[in-house]
Amino acid sequence: NLCRIPEVSIYTEQETSSKPLKIGVLLSGGQAPGGHNVVIGLFDALRVFNPETRLFGFIKGPLGLTRGLYKDLDISVIYDYYNMGGF
Repeated sequence: NLCRIPEVSIYTEQETSSKPLKIGVLLSGGQAPGGHNVVIGLFDALRVFNPETRLFGFIKGPLGLTRGLYKDLDISVIYDYYNMGGF
């Protein structure tokens, strides 16, 4: 660990259970290679901990956050973007 940042480890041997969460994701700064895969990775990881957790994407970056513009990113929306790369 060269940056002196605490390391995080995830252990899958232990059973994890949690309440379903509502989590929003906001990306800003324009196009990014692999952007879709970042959101999909977050979606997949959240489903491991609780399949009923919901992920929301804010539309138009920070403006969407302040104005309540968002979309529920469920599997029907996410599926079309698997392995699509950037956005």
